[in-house]
Amino acid sequence: MIHKLEQVILDTTERSVYRNDKEVKLTKIEFDLLAYLLNHADTICPRQDIIDNVWGQRFQYDTGTLDVHLNSLRRKLHFTNTYPIETVRGVGLLLHSYKNTPRYKQNMDWATVFSTLLPDTLHTCSVSELIYTALTNHQTEIEQKQLRCHIRLDPFVNELTTDRDTFLALMDHALTAMLTDAEKGTMDIGTSLNITTFCIFLSVRSAKADFTLIDWIVAQRLAALLGMPMRCTQNEGRLKVEFHLLLSPA
Repeated sequence: MIHKLEQVILDTTERSVYRNDKEVKLTKIEFDLLAYLLNHADTICPRQDIIDNVWGQRFQYDTGTLDVHLNSLRRKLHFTNTYPIETVRGVGLLLHSYKNTPRYKQNMDWATVFSTLLPDTLHTCSVSELIYTALTNHQTEIEQKQLRCHIRLDPFVNELTTDRDTFLALMDHALTAMLTDAEKGTMDIGTSLNITTFCIFLSVRSAKADFTLIDWIVAQRLAALLGMPMRCTQNEGRLKVEFHLLLSPA
């Protein structure tokens, strides 16, 4: 079968890929990943479905494995980070078959999307790893805003039991909304613990905050799915977002 995507041609029979009539050498995983996305063009493919079909259901994978192969595929085919393969944070990947394909944010069936976010299983995650990963995803915006990050973590809580990908998506959406109006200065990240609640907070200096952004709406819905209430406050020019995790009694 022949698939065509603008300057890219994929031949599943010959297992070959050409861009502008020049052959592109892909690994087996990269080829299978591209073929799977082309077979499901213009459809959001959940990360777990991609892993099960490209790697196999018995594959024990690190959550970053898919991203490593995706980045390599994008680089070899000169794709951008948003087109034609778009990362739908917390959900999966979306391959646009044409440039005029409506973006998912404009024509999203939210009921369908959020049904894919409900975790089948929960995992133990490092709090510091989650925070550093979320900040790394926004490194460019943080540098452009000239923000210095101060991180203070409660030493008594090192791990969370949650769905890692969904929680990272929650933090990513909240950071996107916060950094839109952040000003030069510091970003404070910290945790606190009391008898019943564990809190992760992010704080930036901001004269205003517009939380009508789609990313903020998405973040609130993700938080509700995880059972982790979010609170936003603005006081004396500081914008603060908190994620509250209710601790189970011992």
